[in-house]
Amino acid sequence: MKKFAVVLIAVYVFSLVVHAESEYELGINKWRSAHETELLADGSWLTVAGLFWLKDGVNTVGAGGIYDIQLTDNFAQGKFGEIVFSGGKATLNVVPGVNATSEGKPVTKIDLTSDEKAKSGKIEVGSQSFYLIKRQDRFAIRLKDNKSSSRTNFSGLKWFPIDPALEVTAQLEPYPEPKDVNVPNVLGGPFHTKVRAF
Repeated sequence: MKKFAVVLIAVYVFSLVVHAESEYELGINKWRSAHETELLADGSWLTVAGLFWLKDGVNTVGAGGIYDIQLTDNFAQGKFGEIVFSGGKATLNVVPGVNATSEGKPVTKIDLTSDEKAKSGKIEVGSQSFYLIKRQDRFAIRLKDNKSSSRTNFSGLKWFPIDPALEVTAQLEPYPEPKDVNVPNVLGGPFHTKVRAF
């Protein structure tokens, strides 16, 4: 009877370990699936088609290498318009015959709002969209295309096998006050931000 009880306890402990590993793997697989779904969504990082820093004065917009801001080949009308940039203010002028919208409304001339605000004004034309971003003291146009090859040819991410031995349990302790940090980024300089925990 004693031996039987020991066996039951061993089976119970083993089942708890297996269950814990299953929950761990389930959580990771759930995150991976959600991440891929997010990557395939309209306007995701897979749709990013270009980043163009603005110069003072006139910045031409259109499909082809002759333009300062180059739309993808999915825009077949040549010139799209011009962005006049001065003193941190960017105004878009759309050439006649181009059907561009912002928030569902047709636009021919509009002041662009950067993403440092709560909401940036996105310009849409066909499968493409672009908007003004500000990084430190520089301004640029970020271009996205929902029909980009990166998105249409996406076949899934490649993951390392899940190893429960690598699970780390931790608790983030927030700073009493947000801390200033400079984060290096792919745009060519540090991005200044505040963090509450590190």
